[in-house]
Amino acid sequence: MTEIDNNKHVEFIQRLINKSIDMGFKESEAYFEEDYSVGIQVLHGEVSSYESSQVNGVSFRGKIDAHMGYAHSESFTDDAIDFLLEKASANSKILEPEQPERIAAPAHEYPEINDYNEVLSELNYHDFESIVLNIEKSLLAFDARIKGVDHLSIGYGDSSCIIMNSKGLNCRNRSNMVSIYAGVRAVNQEVTKTGFALWVGRDLGKFDQNAFVAEAANDCLSKLGAVSVRSGKYDVVLAPRAATDLLSAFVGIFSADAIQKGFSLLDGKIGKRIASDVVTIVDEGICSQSYISNSFDSEGVPTQNKTIIRNGVLESVLHNMQSAEKEGVQSTGNGFRGGYKSSLSIWPTNFFVRPGSIADDSLIQSIENGIYITDLSGLHAGTNAISGDFSLLCEGFRIESGKINSPVDQITIAGNFYSVLENIAWVGNQLHFDPPSSSGSIGSPSLMLPQMPIAGEG
Repeated sequence: MTEIDNNKHVEFIQRLINKSIDMGFKESEAYFEEDYSVGIQVLHGEVSSYESSQVNGVSFRGKIDAHMGYAHSESFTDDAIDFLLEKASANSKILEPEQPERIAAPAHEYPEINDYNEVLSELNYHDFESIVLNIEKSLLAFDARIKGVDHLSIGYGDSSCIIMNSKGLNCRNRSNMVSIYAGVRAVNQEVTKTGFALWVGRDLGKFDQNAFVAEAANDCLSKLGAVSVRSGKYDVVLAPRAATDLLSAFVGIFSADAIQKGFSLLDGKIGKRIASDVVTIVDEGICSQSYISNSFDSEGVPTQNKTIIRNGVLESVLHNMQSAEKEGVQSTGNGFRGGYKSSLSIWPTNFFVRPGSIADDSLIQSIENGIYITDLSGLHAGTNAISGDFSLLCEGFRIESGKINSPVDQITIAGNFYSVLENIAWVGNQLHFDPPSSSGSIGSPSLMLPQMPIAGEG
């Protein structure tokens, strides 16, 4: 399906680095990225949308005197090399960052990963079309109450990255992946509810269409008949998907840059208890349970598997080279770009709450009167990433006498993320990961929060 050949780009980058030295750059780096994607949507038994795109570009940064200059280009000609070097040289004279940047030396070794599947790359348009058309038929036949499959798509992505610098660093990575999404609508007695399912992977042989259809349909059908609850305090269980969404909204507080700039309340908290002793949170560059692994970050620093919170105690935070130098420590391999045009920032790799050892069903049996929350909404408008406060609309089910019962909606959960960490009573054993995004790949099992305020009726 794709034809990405990076040999010509490697040769271009090498010429760029060599010429930068001749022009007086003390140190320099080139970051190349190429992305190929295909997306197919179907509606009413036929393809309603097909998109295909391929973009690539290179960014250059180099140091003249004590200042770093930047430039990027989508062209790979001799003129482009001159443009990049001249632009970066000019920028270095006017840009004065708060903290000097450094170019990374190559590491002695990098973790080995394989996130590219040749078989997946050989699939074609018709292979993908047949998958989603069959899914639509199966969903509409699943239950008479399902009246529409309003969004059904399959997407394929192939991404390539090369980082080379004047210190001899030469890091390369290529990954591909396919995603399938179904958004379903059900109607019963003039009440409409929606649900969805998402599958992400790089081996379609592991895609179980029947399980996917059942997940999407039941996610929708199970919400029919939902009612609100009386306002009050309830033992709340955040289902893995909801817990992951809440963690994603506040993962930025663990960035060293955010802490240094006063955008996180974790300043001075290393070595101190900030969470319940049942909580351990890790950030793993190489993670078999997630969708993607990284052997190096966008600075060419090897990623690490590290513990952020161990049994409630904050052990470390996420660093890139710049934030690490401010504190006299080593980068944790979390310096990432959002693309070749983007500046360096700090992102997690695979950031998740480590699962417990007891099954959710067994733990839920201990709850007499609670709410099992499956979906949170309003995560952007309803959260304050600095204070940790949140107020979010949610859906889920009543928990009565240790069993998950009738669906509930039109309720709001409110609290503070820092307090949530401190008050988690137990952690489930089923880990869920969201697909990787600009904020890394985030995951969590279910989390039990005792006596949380729920706003509903009355």
